[in-house]
Amino acid sequence: MNQTQDIVGIVAENRQAFMRYTIARLRELLRNLPQNRLDLFHILPFLLHVNNPSFPGYVESGLSFYGIFRFERSGFFKSAARIFRLAEPDLKALLPGKHPILGLYLMGSAGTLTQTGRSDFDFWVIVRADQLGSERLTLLERKLKIIEHWCRSEHNQDVTFFVMDIEKLRKNQFSSVDGESSGSAQQTLLKDEFYRTFIMIAGRIPLWAVLPPDLPADDTSAFVAAMADGGVPMEDYIDTGNLTGIDPRECLGALLWQVYKARKDPVKSLIKSSLAAAYAFMGDDGSGLVSAQVRRRFATARIDDYEDDPYTLVFETIMEFYRDMNDNDGLELIRQCIFLRLWSYPLMIEPEEGSPKGRMLKRFLLRWKPDPETLTLLTGLQTLSEKDHIAFEDRIFDKLSFLYELVLRSADDDQVKFFMTKEDITALKNRTSAFLRRKIGKIPRCSVFLKSRADSGMKFGVTRVEEGREDGGFLGLYDESQETAVPIHTCRGFMGLTGFLLANGLDVKNLSHPMKSINDTAVFFDGVLPRPDSCYGQPAEAVRTIVLLTAPSRNGDLENVEVLSCNSWGEFFYAVLNVAAIESPEAKCYKITEFIAPFRFGMSVPTIEYRVSPPDALGHYPYVFSLKSMAGKADIPVESVDVETSEPVFEKKGSVAPKAKPFLDLI
Repeated sequence: MNQTQDIVGIVAENRQAFMRYTIARLRELLRNLPQNRLDLFHILPFLLHVNNPSFPGYVESGLSFYGIFRFERSGFFKSAARIFRLAEPDLKALLPGKHPILGLYLMGSAGTLTQTGRSDFDFWVIVRADQLGSERLTLLERKLKIIEHWCRSEHNQDVTFFVMDIEKLRKNQFSSVDGESSGSAQQTLLKDEFYRTFIMIAGRIPLWAVLPPDLPADDTSAFVAAMADGGVPMEDYIDTGNLTGIDPRECLGALLWQVYKARKDPVKSLIKSSLAAAYAFMGDDGSGLVSAQVRRRFATARIDDYEDDPYTLVFETIMEFYRDMNDNDGLELIRQCIFLRLWSYPLMIEPEEGSPKGRMLKRFLLRWKPDPETLTLLTGLQTLSEKDHIAFEDRIFDKLSFLYELVLRSADDDQVKFFMTKEDITALKNRTSAFLRRKIGKIPRCSVFLKSRADSGMKFGVTRVEEGREDGGFLGLYDESQETAVPIHTCRGFMGLTGFLLANGLDVKNLSHPMKSINDTAVFFDGVLPRPDSCYGQPAEAVRTIVLLTAPSRNGDLENVEVLSCNSWGEFFYAVLNVAAIESPEAKCYKITEFIAPFRFGMSVPTIEYRVSPPDALGHYPYVFSLKSMAGKADIPVESVDVETSEPVFEKKGSVAPKAKPFLDLI
């Protein structure tokens, strides 16, 4: 047998192994999908293949910007035809004449042991941008956005399509940082994640999947040429580029990106950050990359087996990393995070006994041997208080800070610089700051566990805390399903509770007894979140501020002032000022004007609203004149303001912060 025949046989054997592996991954994916999302998953590729008003994603145009290469041969095509009940003549009328989409691939946790009921569908849509052209590329992107919106609104499923130009993908050149993409923060790291997790959906097979796992990078071109000479149908494949190692300059940016991503899932972020840190200390040959380990296991992969799952290999890699560092505290924390990941954190669903995930968990526990107290704490996570959940997340953020400094201190001078564009550095820094940095007067974040429960429909109640206090006490937000109403959050007024709900994306409709004051305030801030990606390239400035002035009675005098403000980064600030002890109405108005000035700073076109409770309590001079004056002017100098209870002190204009290590101060 000559060399060409050997190569043809090797490719055929590797292709079969890759397809068996793909089937195993798809089985794990489908196992964990409820019926409605299962049908959605089956029809999504079809929606990219056709463009008709009868189907979601339609964009009116006569141009050929849709259609997946050889999609009609796939099982997804047949499934969609069955679900939509399309007769053959109707089906043929829908088919595109051209197929500009070269390949469609699902990547991420879907189809792995870490898949949960909340797992997103993240698709890479590969095209050749120079052939598609800017106009048709814009039409395709518009179509994909329409499908994403339809999936969220009709199926409550987060779906994101990332359009990739094959030429840039081959060179590891990705888009800029936005809300869903890490952009230039990760390049070889993102390629590694793609190769270790992707599932082939339709189109061309990446060459990476059928090349010999141990093929030296310098021999790749010769091997591919021999494939073509030997008669291998090269139109079946697409060259998405090789991966010989991780550029260590990416690791610092990747760690910061995971700090930002931790706002949604700190457990997942620490696992990914630990892998990035492990890669920073790994050799240059790339043989230890999880993607390389996955490819070496294509030939042995079996259905319902957990040993070859991508995350099994990730877990093994990061635990070995902490052992090598002799970081016992880090090893214990990452083991707890792995346990929670297998329990579908934050949903906390015990894996089915005998399933691949259940068998993986059993083996993991046998090796870990956690003490009973720790195991009870983890399995009963839903019974912990909000304070305890925040404390656990803070442990994770401390470890993220440690990993950042570890990589920073170990890097060579030429690697300390972030391997990112200046624009991406600014955007990522500001995104991270908006989420994590604690500022006086800023409304605190809630735990990921609370957010997931709220998204699942939990009901909040509101109660008065410490009613015997002379100042009237505090308002408390609590979980109505708990027998002991321990407040989740407390503040001085309804506007502060509204700010906590809004700042954390908690729907005011989750209140068991809707309150007009809360609903009205929520309406005022409607549309503020989410913030557009462009806003993080500029300093934060106030965008909307609401002021509530309260008098003890309709004929009384002004006593209390509440301010709730949101800036352009989506941060909410709340403060209270008691002016009851000030006798002169003019002095009260001056104090209020001074008090609200920081909340208006930077507003080029002020969106500010004043409310009085009771509505006609302050209808006499000088309050009428002063309120009109405050609403029409925004030229009050920014000064430090001490506020009762929360004591927010705003920085004076011109103050200079001490120089710190690159972005370490954000954590």
